[in-house]
Amino acid sequence: MKYIVYILLCDKKTFYTGITRSLRKRLEEHKNKQSFFTKKFSDIKIVYQEEYIDKESAEQREKQLKGWSNAKKKALIKKDLDQLRKLSKVMSLAKSSQGREVYPERSRRESSRGSHLVVNITKFSLPINQLWTDKK
Repeated sequence: MKYIVYILLCDKKTFYTGITRSLRKRLEEHKNKQSFFTKKFSDIKIVYQEEYIDKESAEQREKQLKGWSNAKKKALIKKDLDQLRKLSKVMSLAKSSQGREVYPERSRRESSRGSHLVVNITKFSLPINQLWTDKK
């Protein structure tokens, strides 16, 4: 059975990351205000998804994504690998100055390599740059 890790964009400003076995059913629950976190939002769009063959890998990925900054999530959604690498290095350097592991995402990814399968990236009805506005 497949497990889906997904990212929602709520009211064009807030990301929600979750895991489900049925994305269609879970999205309806979000839109029908049956989720505690997302019930306060009126506009909910799925902006990213990955499929995994086992629950443990999906849960690890969900936890990883929940720990990411909005900038890093935006880079993932845009498939901007250069920006994603840059943000990972900056975040890792900040963590290393606090005495933690220098590349935590990389080590988790390598330890689970081969246990997940990315099958589908969501197709957008709007250009990705219209999903939110960046404030500088």
